[in-house]
Amino acid sequence: HLSEAVAGDEPAHWVLDWKAGDNSRPSWGAVEGVPRETEGPSSRAGPGVDGPKFEFNDASLDLMAVFFTLVKILYVSGAWNLVIDLVPVIEPTRQRAANPLHLTNIRNEHAYYCCIGQNLGESAHVKARDLGAGAGTAPPIHICGDSHSMTTAWKTVLVQGTQRTLKPELVTGLKHWHLRPSTEFYPKQTFKRVVQSIPRGSDVVFMFGEIDCREGILVAVEKDRYDTVEEGMTATMEHFIRVAKDLVHSRGFRAFVHPIVPVLDQTRHLVKAYNALLRTRVQREPELHWLDGIFEELLTRDGKHLRPEFKLDGTHLHPRYLPLLGASLTKALPEV
Repeated sequence: HLSEAVAGDEPAHWVLDWKAGDNSRPSWGAVEGVPRETEGPSSRAGPGVDGPKFEFNDASLDLMAVFFTLVKILYVSGAWNLVIDLVPVIEPTRQRAANPLHLTNIRNEHAYYCCIGQNLGESAHVKARDLGAGAGTAPPIHICGDSHSMTTAWKTVLVQGTQRTLKPELVTGLKHWHLRPSTEFYPKQTFKRVVQSIPRGSDVVFMFGEIDCREGILVAVEKDRYDTVEEGMTATMEHFIRVAKDLVHSRGFRAFVHPIVPVLDQTRHLVKAYNALLRTRVQREPELHWLDGIFEELLTRDGKHLRPEFKLDGTHLHPRYLPLLGASLTKALPEV
């Protein structure tokens, strides 16, 4: 019933508020003015918080991953109102897990689930069915990215005086390196399908590269694929530049390149170096447009740390950064 959920008028049953921290968990409040015939979900989730914990075996973890992935699919599809009602069903089980889920083989699915929950609790969202509704409604801006695109998903930014919805075009796990011609690894195939689904002539923001900095570049240098880190970065980003330019010509996109986000302390020095090279490379291409004025504003004055107000879960940006994105797009669009 996904299509009905996306198109339907029924409001979400509950407002979700995600409490971050070591014991990360959600709480709920009823939507004001909407009568409910059942107990609130917080009471259903209670035993999961206070009850006994169990060591989940592989089959149980796999089943949890299915539910986490369902949340991800619904959210990316725009049926986030169903996610708010689904989380209370999942939580009693998730919070009974004695296993640290972030250290298991379902850590990625779990990370998406928690990130989505926190995003739903932090800012207003637009329903997918409202895209393009009404005369004169501005088209969405498509955010084609890895998990960092969840921060922007179904939210709005003010661009040149007009509210523009940010529609997620998720490509899980994609690195710049995956776009090289010699591979058919599944993130590349997903990327191909995603960009083909974006309408021709759309405004598209590409938001990739953080995973290259986190787990790609240094490993490649250690394996002697490159003599220096800078050489590895330059060669890696060239695969993305080629593909992005091809999409501008073949799909008519207005293509914008988002700076790699400096969320992790351990890789921030690499992200800063990669961004400096990527910015220079993008600015050499008339088909591509670098989103200026974001990266520097995310960091403290000394450039060493992510500013506290932009921290969400230790891995992704807080939606508070979205005005920076809107201002950057406002400056970039006249150049297109």
